[in-house]
Amino acid sequence: MRKINNFYANNFDLARLVAAFLVLFTHGFELVADLKDEPLYALTNGKLRCSTIGLYIFFFTSGYLVTKSFIKTPRVGEFIWKRFLRIFPALIVIVFVTVFLIGPIFTKLPIAAYFTNSDTYRYLFTSTGIYIRHILPGVFEGSQHYDHGVNGSLWSISLELKLYFLLVCLGILFKKGIKNIFTYLALISFVLNIFVMLNLFNLQYYFTPLHFSLFVLFWIGSVCCIYYDRIILNSRILFFLVIPWIFCLYFFEPMRMIFELFFFSYLTLYCCYTRKTISLKIDLSYGTYIYAFLTTQIYVELLGKTDPLKIIFLVTWSVIMLSLASWLLIEKNSLAFKKYYDRIFISSFTRRKLNHGDT
Repeated sequence: MRKINNFYANNFDLARLVAAFLVLFTHGFELVADLKDEPLYALTNGKLRCSTIGLYIFFFTSGYLVTKSFIKTPRVGEFIWKRFLRIFPALIVIVFVTVFLIGPIFTKLPIAAYFTNSDTYRYLFTSTGIYIRHILPGVFEGSQHYDHGVNGSLWSISLELKLYFLLVCLGILFKKGIKNIFTYLALISFVLNIFVMLNLFNLQYYFTPLHFSLFVLFWIGSVCCIYYDRIILNSRILFFLVIPWIFCLYFFEPMRMIFELFFFSYLTLYCCYTRKTISLKIDLSYGTYIYAFLTTQIYVELLGKTDPLKIIFLVTWSVIMLSLASWLLIEKNSLAFKKYYDRIFISSFTRRKLNHGDT
């Protein structure tokens, strides 16, 4: 039994990297062979897959760490600046490379037809992170492709940004009682998620059950961040969460999600706050996540339907190289601009006020 004494001594960087590779692993089977061949999918009769666990880890971790960043950052603008620098530079680069390099190489259309098709340029809106497009004209079209999507993993960025926006709005409106508001929101969203899982009402026009579960996990992570110093990490608690979850997974589906969300949230915390922490000098998780699906589609186009494990192996090493380049050339350099927030957004405004005689 132990408590979290040091918030920053953790393995969240490693957890996010593992989560990214779990998503990569599932997409390897989904795009190359048959999702039914994915080991966890087969083991759970289609109720769970490795990519789902990866998304669980991502969104719980995001809620946990982003909430801490928001609470510690004195100005909302500075918080937004930090989020922008973490997400958008690499996203913008991959979108433009996809449209102007990958697209022309792999499209089945004549090059002139590709570049005169309005859908080609609509894909550029994916760089906003909100208006996600999945299709480029003629790209990855063929019987060997299970999903003609160019980069299907990017959809979750849109949900993530909406959660950031909601967090900021709540933070502004309820600044003094922000901890209670996040707690109430987590509780309300969890109850609503139960209703969705029990099919008591249908929200699928706006959210799929998975979307709603990720929404809940983000706020569970937020609450865990707020009360991190009160959380007890104990292997017995983990055991008493996993047993009812496994039982519901196979024998009582309506109640599965209740235990599933709590189990994976607690498991993530338990693993991230072990007595030995592994500090990663480079963060390959985001790059792995945004490059893996596209890289898998490229290998399927080049090699056709083949052994999914072979494709996964090739994609893994390719994505490691791409993610390393992305971190060193784009992400790390972008994050260095965090410290220039005052110089970019504050200093010029202050000078204008001084020039007008304001004090």
